[in-house]
Amino acid sequence: MKTTNTFLLLFSLLLYTSYVKAQIPSKKCATEILQEKYFQKDPERAKRFKEFEVKINQQASYLRIAKTHEEEKVYRIPVVVHVIYNNLAKTKISYEQVASQINALNNDFRKFNADTVNIPEQFKPYAADTKIEFCLASRDPNGDFTDGVVYVYNSRDSFDPESPSDDTYLKSLSYWPSDQYLNIWVVKLIDGYLGYAQFPSGSGLPGIYDNLDAATDGVVIDYKAFGTTGTATAPYNLGRTCTHEVGHWLGLKHIWGDETCGNDFVDDTPEDEGPNNSQNCFDYSSCTGGPAKLDMYNNYLDYSNDVCMNMFTNGQKLRMHAALTSSPRRAALALSPGCCGKGITRTIPITEGFETIAFTNDWQIINADSSHATSETWTLYNSGAFGESGHSISIKNKDLFIDNSTPYYDFLVTPFLNFRSVDNPVLDFNLAYAQNLTSDNTDSLVIAYNIACTDTWTHLQTFTAEDLITTTRKENNFIPQPDDWKQIRIHIPELSGKNAVKLRFENYSKGINNLYLDDIHIYKSTPQLSVKIYPNPSDTEINVEILFLNEKDVTIEIFNLLGEKVLSLENTNTISFTKLINTSEFSNGTYILRASNGEEVVTKRFFIDRN
Repeated sequence: MKTTNTFLLLFSLLLYTSYVKAQIPSKKCATEILQEKYFQKDPERAKRFKEFEVKINQQASYLRIAKTHEEEKVYRIPVVVHVIYNNLAKTKISYEQVASQINALNNDFRKFNADTVNIPEQFKPYAADTKIEFCLASRDPNGDFTDGVVYVYNSRDSFDPESPSDDTYLKSLSYWPSDQYLNIWVVKLIDGYLGYAQFPSGSGLPGIYDNLDAATDGVVIDYKAFGTTGTATAPYNLGRTCTHEVGHWLGLKHIWGDETCGNDFVDDTPEDEGPNNSQNCFDYSSCTGGPAKLDMYNNYLDYSNDVCMNMFTNGQKLRMHAALTSSPRRAALALSPGCCGKGITRTIPITEGFETIAFTNDWQIINADSSHATSETWTLYNSGAFGESGHSISIKNKDLFIDNSTPYYDFLVTPFLNFRSVDNPVLDFNLAYAQNLTSDNTDSLVIAYNIACTDTWTHLQTFTAEDLITTTRKENNFIPQPDDWKQIRIHIPELSGKNAVKLRFENYSKGINNLYLDDIHIYKSTPQLSVKIYPNPSDTEINVEILFLNEKDVTIEIFNLLGEKVLSLENTNTISFTKLINTSEFSNGTYILRASNGEEVVTKRFFIDRN
């Protein structure tokens, strides 16, 4: 009797499962539907996608081997959320609701979600921390600070996720470059759809040119299925719709492969007859002819209610990592400045005289080697400043690690700086330094810069040995007098037009003597040199008019487009002049004139045309 009851129970469960799959509408995700409609419009697009499927799985196989031999990196993806709202539809969600979704994404992708305890025992060995994280963008495409949320009013109150024209129109309302950001659009979708996404582009494959779809690349989520608060509505109020769609955006397919017992190209997700609209977080396998094992109804790429979803698999993780390295726009995200640290961007000009401790609010002091006391790093000093009174900032190098063959080093870092509208940026600062009485000089100061929080610091100028000295040798701890200072000026044209820039003053020392800085000034200089060329185009001669404010030597060089120098002239100690240059021997074409006064360089293009 017990056996019979058990059989009847199992049979009933199977019937219930079949009924759920057959009767409950499966219209949660429109990703595959919309993709198919795009494919119908463009058969070549379908061909490219199929070839990308082959590539992505080859890449996943490679990663499976490679990741056993090296420590995995964590991928960090900047996100911009475009809230397309209509007042009548009440679709303008709050920033807090947006933030709750980013938090849910990170919990789900990093396996930090508390409901991992509900993963069925047979699936726990396959549950993965995907090592993928998300941040609301802190930098917009111009490099300016942002909170990562864009609000756009539109007169339409809803959009059709099955319509390519709706898709294109929606995304044209607000868009950031999809090779720098994951674009998420939050709107009202029709017909009960919760969301859809665009799969990774297959562009860059051998023999295929594919630069399509950038302007529609991203994820769309209905406003009632986004985040965990506000308008988020049960049973889709745990942020799992977005987790599901971002999985598509990273190359994952539905676990049933969008056909009966289909292939999702992942080894460790069991076959599934179709979408599980599981209401009770329990579902038997439907592809084995009987209840031999569970469907992975709890996978984020199924259709279960949010409360039932709680895992990605290791195979899905590998597939997403393959997308992040093989798909050109996904791979480019690694270089995006979108997650660059928050803070205040200072506009040029700025001056820091170190007169109060307030500078530490947006300046940064880094005891980079961590091998000496923090009290011995860059420190405000209340005497010996440039001028008669005030503060400077100093490194107390004297007698520290004097016998150590490796210098210790400390960094003084500026706030984020905006050079976007600065044509001729200049860095000025005052420096005071003296050798001690006996030691050879092994101290140095390096000026470096970093753009948009990259890992690369580029050296602008290095001051070593004799370059640093501003006065005679001093015994013990050097404290500068007003006459012991000199001004350093560095032209930094490479930073013109850039934003989110930091400068770094790097002190390297073996303990020779103390180093002082004061009155750091970054500003836009008045151009000292200007050049005019006429007539342009020309035939046999050109006039080169040189104007500059200070009396300096000027060198003129002319290059062809191959970079070959075809002429070099010098003019000495003249405020301004006009030079007639014979171009009769020049062939027709484009040339570059380069004028330099030793500090500035001006280039002008001119043309020779004798037709």
